[in-house]
Amino acid sequence: MSERWDAIVIGGGPAGSTAGSLLAKAGRRVLVLEKAPFPRHHIGESLLPGLSPLFKRLGVVGDLRRAKFFVKTGGSYLWGRSRAPWSITFADLEEAPGYMVGRDETWAWHVERARFDELLLNAARRRGAVVRQPASVLDVALSGGRVDGLSVRGPDGRTRTERAALYLDASGQAGLLASRLGWRRFDGQLRNMAVYTYYEGARLFTGPRRNHIFIENIEDGWVWFIPLSERRVSVGVVTSLSNAPQARAGLEAFFLARLARTKEASARTAKARRVEPFRLERDWSYRSRRFAGENFLLLGDAAAFIDPLLSYGVTLAMHSAELAADCADGALAAPAKREALFAHYDAAHGARFDELRDFTKFFYDGNRRRESYFWKARRIADHAKNRYAKAAFTFLVSGHPHWDSLYARGYFKRFFSPLGVPARLRRDRRFLAALAASGRPDLALIDDPLPEPRKRAA
Repeated sequence: MSERWDAIVIGGGPAGSTAGSLLAKAGRRVLVLEKAPFPRHHIGESLLPGLSPLFKRLGVVGDLRRAKFFVKTGGSYLWGRSRAPWSITFADLEEAPGYMVGRDETWAWHVERARFDELLLNAARRRGAVVRQPASVLDVALSGGRVDGLSVRGPDGRTRTERAALYLDASGQAGLLASRLGWRRFDGQLRNMAVYTYYEGARLFTGPRRNHIFIENIEDGWVWFIPLSERRVSVGVVTSLSNAPQARAGLEAFFLARLARTKEASARTAKARRVEPFRLERDWSYRSRRFAGENFLLLGDAAAFIDPLLSYGVTLAMHSAELAADCADGALAAPAKREALFAHYDAAHGARFDELRDFTKFFYDGNRRRESYFWKARRIADHAKNRYAKAAFTFLVSGHPHWDSLYARGYFKRFFSPLGVPARLRRDRRFLAALAASGRPDLALIDDPLPEPRKRAA
């Protein structure tokens, strides 16, 4: 027998559990369907400080502390033609101009996703969400742009039809609804894959970089080195998807050949013991043409996936889920406003994703040209006079969602505008219109300092 819910969330990963938890907290009858039993392995282990306010809202800060995940304080990079490391430290934001963040938003965690995802889903259960696991969506009843119901095989093996007023698709890269509707568009410029594994006994960095994610480029890609504990590290190679046939012919040989090309990652794992098999994941970035339908929203990787270079994945997924849950709750409270709320979600999450995707492309461009965005950004961020520019750069790569504050937006404009825009964007009429609307055709140089922000009232 089927039951009608206020909302059904497809998927119990970070996006799905976040949406389920927030809707249940708001008093909605919400069903979360997760196909895999937990705990289960998943990649995407390095979080960003921008999740701190959301963790508080979800009521999981205590759970995260008790889990004793490894604290993350920043990121370090060996990137481009120079072999000198370059770092950002999240704590710098506490003293950033414009009072961008508080002290508890200047650090994050490196997490073991099996435990992290289970922790979030259990929190949704405690909030009152009904979780069925393992439960597979076998079919979707679609009528135009509307979902009329789901055919679901539950934990007992029986198949039921589940219906709801609203549906939130957090089915990950499977992208249940986007795939069915033909909305998914792949990005030919970010067409990558990853081969990764885990080591124990690797030599961690010391000093300020001890808790950093470490990224090192190689000729045909880059390597990550993530400390998950004092003993355990995650190490992965990201390279072009065109190398997939070679990788599948021998994951170990493929991985080790590229690890050997690194300066730091190879030396730090030389005496370590590999403790898990090699795995291959497709990292081909994509975006759904739309993130909202008549009675459904797309969340997290079900909506769009961004290259893992700057660790946006989990952070972007959970922020999308927060916004989606708030819009869904508003639509349930005032059905006449549903269309406007869903349009807002589509536009807001789309703009956020597009900005991060373009920033990732800028960053990749630094691995090809000495005079590219990355190297200009590096010279700016290393210059003592340009603390505003460094604050903007660090704020963006910290995953904070509130980019429209007065000071933050000003810093971004001063920081990114003079650094050059890809030719593809310069030919885009939407970009040209936005540039004209900004009223700043005479873009100032970064070295032209911004005025000091006014002091806050006591």
